Amino acid sequence: MTKLAGTKFTLGQDFRITDRQVIELSQSATGSVSVLDYGAVGDGVTDDTAALQAAVAQIAISGGTLVVDAPVAVSTTLVLKDNVDVRFGPSGKIVWIGSRSGIAVQTDPADVVKSVRWEGLTIDTGASFTGTALAIHSAHNIWADAITLITTGTTSKALTFAADSTGGDSALTKRNITQCWFGAIVQQGTCGTAIEFSGVSSGYDSTPQVVTLNTFASVFVENAYAYGINFKNWTDNNTFSGYTRLSIVGNNSIGVQIGGTSDTTNLGVYSNTFVQLAVDAFGTYTGRQGVVPSRSKLTKIVTLYANPEPEGGVLVPDAYAQSYEVDHQIDSSASVVKYQRGVSHVQGFGFNSSALITLNDDAAASITVSDPSAAGSNICGIVSIATDSANGNGSGWFKVKPSGGAGASTVKHSGDVYFEMTTGALSGTTGTDVRVTVSAHNDGKLYIENRIGSAINARITIFALTQT
Repeated sequence: MTKLAGTKFTLGQDFRITDRQVIELSQSATGSVSVLDYGAVGDGVTDDTAALQAAVAQIAISGGTLVVDAPVAVSTTLVLKDNVDVRFGPSGKIVWIGSRSGIAVQTDPADVVKSVRWEGLTIDTGASFTGTALAIHSAHNIWADAITLITTGTTSKALTFAADSTGGDSALTKRNITQCWFGAIVQQGTCGTAIEFSGVSSGYDSTPQVVTLNTFASVFVENAYAYGINFKNWTDNNTFSGYTRLSIVGNNSIGVQIGGTSDTTNLGVYSNTFVQLAVDAFGTYTGRQGVVPSRSKLTKIVTLYANPEPEGGVLVPDAYAQSYEVDHQIDSSASVVKYQRGVSHVQGFGFNSSALITLNDDAAASITVSDPSAAGSNICGIVSIATDSANGNGSGWFKVKPSGGAGASTVKHSGDVYFEMTTGALSGTTGTDVRVTVSAHNDGKLYIENRIGSAINARITIFALTQT
């Protein structure tokens, strides 16, 4: 750009154009401005925080695009604002030289950032980092592609979505993170959590600020020591429409944590969908788990792949899970595709089946199916014995009450296995010999017990919970 500062023009009278006015004229003419025009050195070492902040503040007034076409060092959190698009050139990136526990880049936490475009956003946090590379607060209609987050450390977070802005609109429902589209998201290096989702609510019945109706086209996580993706709370109806690949490399690390065990801090996670999800567990570690559905509902995974498989299992629902569905799970050992649909906690009406339950003779298992405080609830469903069981097959319809009172019906549909229904916990030898017993208990669990004389493979299907 040719500098015009100090040059005189005669337009009725003499006037001078400053460097800043030249930048403003350039921006209005082209819609974009380079951070170098605001005084950034662009060597990735010299602190360019002031230049970046000045550029963002100026563009935010009337809108435009900030071009980062060189490595710029930042020592205090860079705040991306409404009206400011960002485009990174081939050598452009933000190099974090600030506090090791800080936030390198975030959207404005006091506003709702709307209808902005980010292209090639790249952040390098440097060594021994324990903070967050990119924090997205309440936002609408962000279009972002080719986000690269280069992180280090075993406790850092690469990307957080937190619908927690304190301003921007008086209506809390308009402070969500919603209807955003993210193309390729890549985490390089090491991190504790690659992507975390959360919202804000003062209680379940209050109006929450949520992460909802967003699309993620592609996600790649190189090394996560705690979580690849953590749906912490208040996150629903988001779609991972392309390939999501997560590598977990720490003891007890989890590929995807869906909800959690707390009834106060892990609420509001439901109806999130993965089209293709892969969880890798390379290296020598212990206790890793692929996907853990916890306090969540209606999670949908079309294809789930794990190779190598985590030591703790590919799909590991805990006692707090409500419902999830996996259409196809690909086993690395046999390279086969199988159908699996599971439930370990059902609320209201629904149709869900447990994973296959293998029971030796004189053994029992249980799954959590209802709120034990829901007095009078009936649990209705079918227990079926797989055809590859050593002692025949069959199925039985049941209706039992967790809170007491048998209310149980027994129907032997087919095969040569007989069923009976009761209430109370089963230990393995509680029910009648030469029977498969299904029982509901006031601990909110549904028990199945095998006493037919040999091992069985069973599956429990829940049709509904009723109050009649």
